[in-house]
Amino acid sequence: MSQTQTPLEHTAEAVEKMDEKERSALVMQDRSLPLWASVLSAGFTFGSALCVLSLTVFAVFLHKLVAIEGIESLALLLGATALVPILGMVLFETGHARALAGLRPLRKRSGAMGPALLAVLALGGLATLHPLLALPALAGCILGWLISIPLSRWLPRDPGWDILPAEATSLLIGRDQHGIDLLNAPAKPHAFIMALLKSMRLATFISSFALACWLTLHEVLSAAAIAPTALISYGIVLAITDVFLLRSEIAPEVAKQASSVTAIAAVEGDTGLDGGLKVEHLSVSDRDGHKLLQDLSFQLTAGSVTGITGDSFAGKSLLLKALTAPHDLTNLAVSGHVSIHGQSPWHRSGRERDVDLIYLGAQPRVLPGSGGDNLYCFRSPDSPRGEHLLKSLVHNSDVAQHIIASPDATTLSNVEQKALAFARAFYLRPAAYLVDRPEDGSSELLRGTFLTRLREERRRGAIILLVTEDRVLLEECDQLIVLQNGRLVEMASATEIRDRESSGWQRFVGKRDLDSEEALDSWICAQFRRDGDDANRRAVCMVANEMLALACYATEPGMGPGAVTGTSPPGDTVCFEIKLFAGHCILRLQQAQPLSSGALAKAQSDADSDRALTQAPLARILRDSMSVENTVHNGSNWLQVAISIYDPRKSSPQSTPTSETTADALNRS
Repeated sequence: MSQTQTPLEHTAEAVEKMDEKERSALVMQDRSLPLWASVLSAGFTFGSALCVLSLTVFAVFLHKLVAIEGIESLALLLGATALVPILGMVLFETGHARALAGLRPLRKRSGAMGPALLAVLALGGLATLHPLLALPALAGCILGWLISIPLSRWLPRDPGWDILPAEATSLLIGRDQHGIDLLNAPAKPHAFIMALLKSMRLATFISSFALACWLTLHEVLSAAAIAPTALISYGIVLAITDVFLLRSEIAPEVAKQASSVTAIAAVEGDTGLDGGLKVEHLSVSDRDGHKLLQDLSFQLTAGSVTGITGDSFAGKSLLLKALTAPHDLTNLAVSGHVSIHGQSPWHRSGRERDVDLIYLGAQPRVLPGSGGDNLYCFRSPDSPRGEHLLKSLVHNSDVAQHIIASPDATTLSNVEQKALAFARAFYLRPAAYLVDRPEDGSSELLRGTFLTRLREERRRGAIILLVTEDRVLLEECDQLIVLQNGRLVEMASATEIRDRESSGWQRFVGKRDLDSEEALDSWICAQFRRDGDDANRRAVCMVANEMLALACYATEPGMGPGAVTGTSPPGDTVCFEIKLFAGHCILRLQQAQPLSSGALAKAQSDADSDRALTQAPLARILRDSMSVENTVHNGSNWLQVAISIYDPRKSSPQSTPTSETTADALNRS
């Protein structure tokens, strides 16, 4: 009896073996506005404006030949012939919309250039007939520029809706989506600007009409040309001031983009692997210059799973967005170097290229369209691999078929949209996955199948960067990145960090430089979260800053600048650890070699006699702490300092533990 292959078995085989035709189809290109489209848009609108202008010519002939010279037979003929430019205008406008369908903002902005170009030609034609004829239109254009550009910068823009407290309450509880749309819509120019432009255009019309009448009186111009001349002048000003108005508005392409994105060159002589994800000196700042991410640098190798942890507002999600799409960080300034496989994911291009990384946000991203379109990125699928991936995530063929067959994916439930986004990402097979809180909105089943699929992607060499608080996902990580207030305070083995944190120790790693003082203070302050801990923060920060200064000096072990050698491990970084106890905390600094007993004794003598305290960090450390000693932990040398602290719930900052209590606590630590 011959064996037959079931559809499910056939689908599973298709998952593992993707043919070259499908692989070549999995490419992307960024949204772009091509130059040819701008030129084509300007051409269509130029033709449409030319049709409108030609009507003025028919008006001149009708007035002169019929009204003045009395040739009645030409009235019907010229009137019928004038229908040609009218129909032409309809064809140009319709063709413009059909040829550039889906590019409405481009049609609006580039389309204004066609009438403006024709207006310039018409202005030259008026000047050819008589130099004075061009004056009203020229003056109107100059005034239009002054009104549209400089004045619009001084006057506030007109929003779509003014927020009233009572109405805002209704909006915020979810009763008025249109109100939210009005608030988010781009504001229009101030009403005073629009009123000035209208009055200026009308003034151009009437002044041009009056000038044409005067020229007719002096037999320079025919009476039939009076009204057309005024209309042409009005049209010239209308077309050119429309361009000025568009220039005064923020283009929709950049309205919600980052204020600046600066890609810096990679560090010379870097031996990092081109096949990994490399991040160097990544910083994100707001419009006031406040650093939201500060000088982050790390490298991830192929086949690694890295978790990002830290407190709320540490910048975890912002980091993933900055790596993927820095241009979308509205009003933020981004700088740094990011590369994957040696290529920058920041570069946007209309050319096709391979999918290098995928960002999976906490909220799934779906587009208006069917579930199948969203799964296969609006391509015709060449194999059932995407469908099988979706089935493997939801563990139900009926649910998978329901998601794919849905005519509008935006109507699916959040869990279904999440499964659809996961399946699409795995279908595209990027070099790196950047996943933000995959547990949010996911069922327990989906979290489990997602983890199983991540393991498969890891085995094929994909880089996985996770922001998560799910313990199961964190246990899957090889290493962890710890962020705090936008700074990278540590990057180490996940096992090492978990073991240390389970014992109560927290670690900070920073540059071996006095500029790290702010980051160190921020890290210490984060360890004291209780109300009334201000004095604890100040006391520990003072000692920590002196320890940092001690680590930055480098010669003979001693007490002053340029007098300490080997107080930090080799390299350009310093490592601190802290642990809180009842009545005191332990702060320690990793050293290349321990301080000599002579250096400690001399510093203690200076601290006791209050000598040289302005130049001796070690003496100030001894003065402000309970004890200072050299210790060894996990084969590394540490300078360990005990600092007295208080519990704000039980005591005041002035109260200190007794000597017996302190001694017992230190022995226990």
